Amino acid sequence: MSRVVNVLPVNLPAIEASELSTDNLFELEDHSVALIDYESQYTELSKVKYINHIARFLKRYGTGRN
Repeated sequence: MSRVVNVLPVNLPAIEASELSTDNLFELEDHSVALIDYESQYTELSKVKYINHIARFLKRYGTGRN
Protein backbone atom coordinates (compact mmCIF):
# COMPACT_ATOMS: atom_id res chain seq x y z
CA MET A 1 0.00 0.00 0.00
CA SER A 2 1.36 3.42 -0.96
CA ARG A 3 1.59 6.16 1.65
CA VAL A 4 0.40 9.73 1.15
CA VAL A 5 3.43 12.00 0.68
CA ASN A 6 1.70 15.29 -0.18
CA VAL A 7 -1.72 16.92 -0.10
CA LEU A 8 -2.53 18.56 -3.43
CA PRO A 9 -4.95 21.44 -4.04
CA VAL A 10 -8.46 20.30 -4.90
CA ASN A 11 -9.43 23.37 -6.89
CA LEU A 12 -8.52 22.71 -10.51
CA PRO A 13 -9.76 25.76 -12.39
CA ALA A 14 -9.78 25.63 -16.17
CA ILE A 15 -10.99 28.07 -18.73
CA GLU A 16 -10.73 26.60 -22.19
CA ALA A 17 -11.85 27.72 -25.57
CA SER A 18 -10.76 25.19 -28.11
CA GLU A 19 -12.27 23.09 -30.81
CA LEU A 20 -10.99 19.62 -30.25
CA SER A 21 -11.51 17.27 -33.13
CA THR A 22 -10.50 13.73 -33.81
CA ASP A 23 -9.67 12.20 -37.17
CA ASN A 24 -12.59 9.78 -37.30
CA LEU A 25 -15.57 8.95 -35.10
CA PHE A 26 -17.66 5.93 -36.05
CA GLU A 27 -20.82 4.48 -34.55
CA LEU A 28 -20.67 0.71 -34.92
CA GLU A 29 -23.59 -1.64 -35.55
CA ASP A 30 -23.63 -2.71 -31.90
CA HIS A 31 -23.98 1.01 -30.98
CA SER A 32 -20.46 1.21 -29.58
CA VAL A 33 -18.14 3.94 -30.82
CA ALA A 34 -14.71 3.84 -32.44
CA LEU A 35 -12.71 7.02 -32.01
CA ILE A 36 -9.71 6.99 -34.37
CA ASP A 37 -6.95 9.56 -34.10
CA TYR A 38 -3.69 9.27 -36.03
CA GLU A 39 -0.42 10.35 -34.44
CA SER A 40 2.96 10.79 -36.06
CA GLN A 41 4.54 10.45 -32.63
CA TYR A 42 2.97 8.96 -29.50
CA THR A 43 3.85 10.79 -26.28
CA GLU A 44 2.62 10.85 -22.70
CA LEU A 45 0.63 14.01 -23.58
CA SER A 46 -1.23 11.94 -26.17
CA LYS A 47 -2.92 10.07 -23.32
CA VAL A 48 -4.30 13.35 -21.95
CA LYS A 49 -5.48 14.29 -25.45
CA TYR A 50 -7.36 10.98 -25.81
CA ILE A 51 -8.95 11.36 -22.37
CA ASN A 52 -10.15 14.82 -23.44
CA HIS A 53 -11.59 13.35 -26.66
CA ILE A 54 -13.53 10.76 -24.67
CA ALA A 55 -14.72 13.31 -22.08
CA ARG A 56 -15.99 15.65 -24.79
CA PHE A 57 -17.71 12.78 -26.57
CA LEU A 58 -19.47 11.82 -23.33
CA LYS A 59 -20.49 15.43 -22.68
CA ARG A 60 -21.98 15.72 -26.16
CA TYR A 61 -23.59 12.31 -26.63
CA GLY A 62 -23.95 11.04 -23.06
CA THR A 63 -23.23 7.60 -21.74
CA GLY A 64 -26.53 5.90 -22.56
CA ARG A 65 -25.61 4.55 -25.99
CA ASN A 66 -26.29 0.84 -25.31
